[in-house]
Amino acid sequence: MNSLINKKQRSLFVLLAFALIFSCNKDKSPTKPENTGVYAGYWEGTTGHNKPIYFHVTEDGIVGPLAIRLRMDFATMYCIAYFISDKSAEIANKSFEVKAKLPSEISNIFTTVSSNFMSEDSAAGSYTGFSGQFYLICGSSYITGTGSILDAGSWSASKISTAPFLKPRLNEPPGEVLKNRKHKSFLSI
Repeated sequence: MNSLINKKQRSLFVLLAFALIFSCNKDKSPTKPENTGVYAGYWEGTTGHNKPIYFHVTEDGIVGPLAIRLRMDFATMYCIAYFISDKSAEIANKSFEVKAKLPSEISNIFTTVSSNFMSEDSAAGSYTGFSGQFYLICGSSYITGTGSILDAGSWSASKISTAPFLKPRLNEPPGEVLKNRKHKSFLSI
């Protein structure tokens, strides 16, 4: 009986040894780090709804700040406002992902912006929608409710400068609301 156990143990040991040998990577060359510095500069583009997106990439591949102007639809009005990233993101595998939210202190609405760099000066990506309970100030209106108010979408951008840092050009008001869709009266802050 002992010889049967010893044979089983030896067989198991040999099997494990082969598995270990064949699972090891024989090419021990180190992985070449991604050159994210080629993306450094100021980027500008538009969403699929023709709204602007801006972001900056540092020499070491860090994205931030990012600003994207999006439209939120409510039952009787809509609001167009900038969503801003308050944290930076690192480029990895030619892509990044960053959370952007309304700059208002009284808002819980956010989106996640994802990107793929197509080349050293071209990027495209998407942003997530928002659905659920929400509250925000847009223009001079306080809006609260529950529902799907921000649709997911896509964007594309090009590098327009290799300057060390440029703040996004926020030419449009930070938040505007269309109160009555029939009369098209706008409020803005």
